Amino acid sequence: MRSIGYSGRCAVPHHTDLAAERAEAGRILLTASSHSGISSDDRGYLVQLVSAATGFTGRDAERRVDTAIAGAKNAIAKSRRSSVILAFSVAAALLLGAAISWAAAGVGRRHRHGERVAHWFDPATSRS
Repeated sequence: MRSIGYSGRCAVPHHTDLAAERAEAGRILLTASSHSGISSDDRGYLVQLVSAATGFTGRDAERRVDTAIAGAKNAIAKSRRSSVILAFSVAAALLLGAAISWAAAGVGRRHRHGERVAHWFDPATSRS
């Protein structure tokens, strides 16, 4: 898998817009849950970026990057679990809808041919 390289920028003055650096860091963090994980170059770039943006020393910046990587892994895993649950819920709803449609089609066929309809579905026997 190709590593996301950094652009070489590491010194970030406090008065500049960090949108590009944050977007790049976000793309790097998205690779956290891949099979190969974050490369050492990308991790080093994140440490440099955090150190330059916050003024933290190397060790504190490394701790903050490790926390961000762990948080990204947890968020991605939670998102995957939620999407699997959503997919199964949608599949169950579709299956239930298909079963109800099949039953309603059978009742409609019986009603159209003048056959006896189940007592729970017969409008003549229902109470208002």
